Amino acid sequence: MPHTSPKISLITVNYNGEEDSLEFIASLQKSTLRDWELFVVDNASHRSPCRIGEIQDDRIQLIALSENKGFAGGNNVAVPKCSAPYLFFVNNDTILTPDCLEILHDTAEEIENLGALSPKFHYYHQQNLIEFAGCTQINRITARNTALHNREIDNGVKGLIETHYAHGAGMLIPKKVIETVGTMHEAFFLYYEEMDWCERIRKAGYQIYCQRDALIYHKESASVGKLNPLKTYYLNRNRILFMNRNFPYPSNFPFLLFLIFISIPTNFFRFLVKGEIDHLKAYLKGIYWHINSKSTI
Repeated sequence: MPHTSPKISLITVNYNGEEDSLEFIASLQKSTLRDWELFVVDNASHRSPCRIGEIQDDRIQLIALSENKGFAGGNNVAVPKCSAPYLFFVNNDTILTPDCLEILHDTAEEIENLGALSPKFHYYHQQNLIEFAGCTQINRITARNTALHNREIDNGVKGLIETHYAHGAGMLIPKKVIETVGTMHEAFFLYYEEMDWCERIRKAGYQIYCQRDALIYHKESASVGKLNPLKTYYLNRNRILFMNRNFPYPSNFPFLLFLIFISIPTNFFRFLVKGEIDHLKAYLKGIYWHINSKSTI
């Protein structure tokens, strides 16, 4: 399908999620913005995503990796191939509304000092329930933050707002910003990499926004506590990594006190009492990584 120079280059990472990727691509092909290109990075899936490679649309390119490089590494592989002035990093388990890309592009064109821009997110399985409409800055003690309007019914949350972090499942970033601050830090592998990136973008003098007139559906479950040991490991390992990189000692001292005297004992006994030994091992492994690793900053 012949097309003009793309206005947006999209990158999505596929890992054993061909069905989700195909549904995402089908929603993208209905976009009112037609001038786009998509790079699907397959992170060494167990089963070859052959149906993605068979799609008859020359705007779509499949990049098959021989090893799993994680979320950051998978996305970073495609960045040099992008030709548009804006790159949209988007999860493969999302569904775009038809005007989402067009609204994001038009908004980006109006913001002079744009660093990153996310749409509003609804939960796919509980539509009209908000997942993300902006968020707060991370707490320097607990290393936690809050997504605005999370799990609220959307009764008309609209408009452009400045936010501290973009949503990693859908964030549009100007190419010139990436050329200035670099790509995502690959030590994170999974979780917190987009927050770390946003901190670097803000420190470089750019601003981050959420355009709540643009909507995307995310298949992540809205139910609380849906964890697995791998997620437990990376969430806890990377929370510490994020704080060490962005608020190095002594500014992270309150967090370290919270971690040692509250967070570690609380999680240890919580997993132990619940009999979640696999989670306990994953949690302790995430803590030990920082004792054993030289790559914490």
